[in-house]
Amino acid sequence: MTMKLAAVLNGLGRNRVGPERLLRLVPALTDGLLLSADLGGRSALHCAAAELRIADGDRAANVRDRLAFWFAREGGWVREVDRMPAAEVQRFLEAFGRCDVTLCDVPPAEWSRAVRHLLGVGAGDRVPDPERPMLSLQACGPAWNEFTYDAEAQRLWVPSPLCPPAGDLLDLAVDVAGRRGRALAVATVVSARRAGDASPGASAGFELELGAGSHAVHRLLAAHCRPKGASSCTRAGARYRVMGEVRVAEQSASDEVVVEYRTDEEFRRDYLENLSHGGAFVRTTRPRSIGEQLTLHLRLPGGEDLGVPCTVVHRTDAGIGVQFSNGAPRDGALAAALARLPGRPRRVLVVDDDALTRRMLVDAFEDRGFEATEAASGHAGLSAITDELFSLDAVVTDLHMPGLSGDALVRAVRQAGGETDLALVVISATLEEREITALRDAGADAVIPKELGVEEIVGTTEAAVVRHAPALIAALPGRPTFDPHPSHVAAPDEGSDSVAGTG
Repeated sequence: MTMKLAAVLNGLGRNRVGPERLLRLVPALTDGLLLSADLGGRSALHCAAAELRIADGDRAANVRDRLAFWFAREGGWVREVDRMPAAEVQRFLEAFGRCDVTLCDVPPAEWSRAVRHLLGVGAGDRVPDPERPMLSLQACGPAWNEFTYDAEAQRLWVPSPLCPPAGDLLDLAVDVAGRRGRALAVATVVSARRAGDASPGASAGFELELGAGSHAVHRLLAAHCRPKGASSCTRAGARYRVMGEVRVAEQSASDEVVVEYRTDEEFRRDYLENLSHGGAFVRTTRPRSIGEQLTLHLRLPGGEDLGVPCTVVHRTDAGIGVQFSNGAPRDGALAAALARLPGRPRRVLVVDDDALTRRMLVDAFEDRGFEATEAASGHAGLSAITDELFSLDAVVTDLHMPGLSGDALVRAVRQAGGETDLALVVISATLEEREITALRDAGADAVIPKELGVEEIVGTTEAAVVRHAPALIAALPGRPTFDPHPSHVAAPDEGSDSVAGTG
């Protein structure tokens, strides 16, 4: 018997080591059960797709769960082909058929060579062969209040609807906003509770035990994480603060609810404000009744459209709370997307009509540990914000652009959209005092002349992100606070809490 797994991995070739590292690890993650695979890649989309054929047996489910978790962490997904709807299988096969490079029946022994060929000559050589997958966490990132740390046992609880199997080894990297460097350790998965087994007060996730020599990670987690037993989570799943376009429709084939902009400068009026694997809160101006059956249509990172059936269980003047139908998001695309959120890197959108400025800023943000995306106009930036399901941490926008200007973008986010948690920084080659005053009144966190350079722009943006997370910092009474301006933080000395070797 053979288990077939469909796999998609995004983000290859964008100066991101993680996806490339994971792709090279696939044979090791299959626990020796990989029989063969078809492997394809699309260079324009920076993505790879594969059909993995796994020897079925007692360990096959662990392989499936392990791959599903790690692919989700890097922005992709893995699903068992026999459990996918026929239309989804067809879309996967069509996408595979459009790949630039396709390699069929690749045996495990040829996997490394096939990956190098897929990535391009020499492209894969810049990534050393890894021993283990790496779990990167951003302290005080999304859902950090629901991470807990047992300092005595050196065990960390990580909320997630997808989990690696108990007994797995992984590399753990912990970053703290406002500090350069990361702490590294080897950790073991000692227990896991999947979404289907979670209950109120016993949320989905897994527990890690730090290995020997993990002093720097231990000190960071003890300083910046809730102690065991102090989690704020009383639900079955962690809830994430998100912002993203959603279309709300009745569960009827004939009903189509179209959500429109009131003006070109405004957000769509229906969008998510928080999300878990069990439900969501949707801000909407359309009245709904308790018990009403709906479908939420949303677009996941990577462009995948998803319809989730749900029931209205709560209603306020601001919107509706919905509960997902049993199993609806747990085994598919939404669970994979949610699994990437806990401890994810900070994310920034750079909006500027000058390509060189965008490239310089994106590179500088990535050097400081951000995930950075870009847009070439104000309209494209606004679309990127409303289309982005999982909240950005910051937007850096040029002031003077054709079409939608930077000040109009700020007003759209703060006033029309009502979004207060997103850090907004405006940059410009020319600035007048009245423009600075107007931008600050509209809700910009900072206004910076471009002549100060990319490092000043990045540092100011990072400080604004930290200021927008007071609830996360205040939730840790007695813990060390962050320096509000990262430019005041010196690079750590060797052996400090910010840097440690593995092991």
